[in-house]
Amino acid sequence: MKKKSINKNSILLATLSACLFLFSTIASCSKEPNTKIDTENGDLANINVIFKASIYENEGTLGTKSSTGKSNSTPKSLPIQTNTIELNNDFLLVAELAPAENSSSPAKVALASDKKAVVENNNVDADIRYKIVVYNETGKYILEKDYVHGKESLADAFQLPSGKTYSFIAYSVNSTTELPSINFSDIGNKTLSTSNISVAGEQDFMYFRKDMSVSATSQNNLEIILKHLFSQITTSIDATQTKYDITHVSSSIAISHQPNAAINLSTGAVSRSGSGTDISLTFPTTGGMLLTSLSNIINAEASNNMALKIASITIGPLTQTNVIPFSSLNITPGVKYDMKLKIVPTDEYLTHRGVPAVRINGNIWMQHNLGADISIDPAQTPQTVSLFGDYYQWGQNTVVASKTESYPNSNWSSITDLPVNSWNLGTENNPIKASGDPCPSGYRVPTKTEMEKLINSTVASEKGTWSPDENNFTAAKILTSKRRRDVVIYFPIQGGYGYGTGGANGITPTNLIFRGVIGLYWLSTADASSRVSHVYFTNTGISPMFGGSNYDQQATSENIRCIAQ
Repeated sequence: MKKKSINKNSILLATLSACLFLFSTIASCSKEPNTKIDTENGDLANINVIFKASIYENEGTLGTKSSTGKSNSTPKSLPIQTNTIELNNDFLLVAELAPAENSSSPAKVALASDKKAVVENNNVDADIRYKIVVYNETGKYILEKDYVHGKESLADAFQLPSGKTYSFIAYSVNSTTELPSINFSDIGNKTLSTSNISVAGEQDFMYFRKDMSVSATSQNNLEIILKHLFSQITTSIDATQTKYDITHVSSSIAISHQPNAAINLSTGAVSRSGSGTDISLTFPTTGGMLLTSLSNIINAEASNNMALKIASITIGPLTQTNVIPFSSLNITPGVKYDMKLKIVPTDEYLTHRGVPAVRINGNIWMQHNLGADISIDPAQTPQTVSLFGDYYQWGQNTVVASKTESYPNSNWSSITDLPVNSWNLGTENNPIKASGDPCPSGYRVPTKTEMEKLINSTVASEKGTWSPDENNFTAAKILTSKRRRDVVIYFPIQGGYGYGTGGANGITPTNLIFRGVIGLYWLSTADASSRVSHVYFTNTGISPMFGGSNYDQQATSENIRCIAQ
């Protein structure tokens, strides 16, 4: 049989084609992340991935290696920053910015004997994605593996050639869907020094590095503690002392928060970029006395000029605008902060000069009418005669009728041309108690301006039965503080004694009128026309007003509620 000749050129062509195909395949695969390693000629070491926790700069010792591979000791003390401001004399706002309490409390490590990752109880949510990247001792990129927190058991075995030292990098953006890819500044030279990650400024980037030698004959536990590299602030507003709900709040953190960041995987160093912006606070719900915002990630350099701005806030019936609780806060990257704002009403009950009193919008008022039994709780229901006070004529300091008399006594005077400064030797804005003022030491008759301020600082309501009857002691006007719902002042509706014609100087008193339907309380203010003033309470309104155009109004007999000097 004749032998067939073999064409050498054909063999060479086939060989070259095979080589080109192999080269093309290798080149194509090199574009994808490495998830496996060449076994070479040697034993493989099993790597046990133990996800322990995530930590912030301000959190304490965990008894293991930190995200930088060094022993993790208690960080330097971070100060608690506080400030107190007044809100238009309505409230005190007590503000505090403090490092959050340690939220990482991993349990003891249960060492794994199998080849797959295990996870401890920790403070990271389930299904959070994270990546582990491995470099050899020269810094050459070896492989990377993706994990889903809580599903580590589904991951492939993690093995590396034994007897070598590797750099293990782990990172995450604390997301169940997002996990940034590695960028190499030199794609032809994939090394640790050329590796970086690009993230958005609002992403919660966490980082870990550990250099470790592995052996096929020992346990190789890669205990991961991810460290947050950006700051986080959670803001709460507490208005529980006011007893009112917060129904609206618009606020922001003024800081140079930058929209982008690049992280060097070798060191964890952060390079920030983009134009700095403020961060708006979001409160998921309003309508309660305690509100908590969503946590805000802050991508900014260490700063001592962060400010908290409240454009507007509504607490109960009051709205405050343009409030700045803080203007020069110190913020450290990687620290988790709690910003606590407590609304403290200045309104309160107190004892002033030995007398039960109430402070509303900066002024202290007696809780009882002048002449009432101050040992009786003014809030008692039903109201009794003991809470009724005595009656006085304007400008005088003698009692002309007690709470139970139907007609003024002999102290009543027909003199109605008393000086306009009989109760106030000063001015409307700077009153000075006069000798004819009947209020006890430390108190005086209020001005018309002070009564108007009380009315504007409260919400009015009524109690008891409003009907004309000399024996009706139940009716009262209730003024509730707008700053603190449980601070209340009561004005019994006692009526008064009018005047008629006849008698000395052509004027005579009348019997008790208006009890149970109108409350009449003297004020110290008199105008240039000698008109004196009082406040007029009905079940439909409150009117601080001047009386008639002559001195005759001084002939009436009304109640007095004293204010502190």
